[in-house]
Amino acid sequence: MKNKVVVFTQTYTNNRKELFHYHNGDSIDVQFRNSFETCLYSFHNSSNQYIQEVLRENPYFHTSLQNLDVIQYNQMCYTETFYRTLIKCKEDGYTHMVFFQDDVFSLGKDNAQYLDKLIQFIQTQDFQMLHLENYTFKFETDISYANPPEIVYQDGDFKVYDTNSTHFTESGQWAMDDSPFVAKVDFLLELYDSTYMHHQHIWPAEIYMNDKCKTHPIQRLVCSHKFFRRYNAVGPNSWNRTQELKDLNRCFT
Repeated sequence: MKNKVVVFTQTYTNNRKELFHYHNGDSIDVQFRNSFETCLYSFHNSSNQYIQEVLRENPYFHTSLQNLDVIQYNQMCYTETFYRTLIKCKEDGYTHMVFFQDDVFSLGKDNAQYLDKLIQFIQTQDFQMLHLENYTFKFETDISYANPPEIVYQDGDFKVYDTNSTHFTESGQWAMDDSPFVAKVDFLLELYDSTYMHHQHIWPAEIYMNDKCKTHPIQRLVCSHKFFRRYNAVGPNSWNRTQELKDLNRCFT
């Protein structure tokens, strides 16, 4: 079996250009994205001029990424754009979607030697959702942890654990959030239901999804090795901007 995978990222407004400077230098991210059929990049409520400038000025888009497909959404809420993207991916025949926000980067060379094993798992295995951010879980750090999750896949030192959203909440994380993941498109169309889609603003939509997955746990497999993280260097959550920029400059310039 070979899954047909699209890597989806959505950016928004006209003031996220700073991030793309660092994406130009993230070779691990480029290698990962180019391992799959399509890299789908969406601009939400961005002007045509801004979009053209971003695409023209950054070799990440016009040189590094293969099979790039760019779409644009205007005058609609985020939840509607995500629903339309899921429908597009379903109609285009994709079985799985990798979900990266525009501030997701790789961990640089950390665990890069295992990247091919991660890609192989995504391309060939049957699963609902695999979490991709560098969270730390209680079952990894607590030596007295009872009933650690089973290993559902192993390739040498690289392992995938049979975890669900309960393992996230017990480790101080949200049951479901917008951290990077890869999941079946059909699973996502069921998970992001009409109640989620009817929310006009992202925060109440995310709270609803977190509460839903806390009450009704979902599969969220995790890897033994970490590969990606979000850098809150731009936008309303950039409270640690100075350190985030320092890390981005160290890794990707």
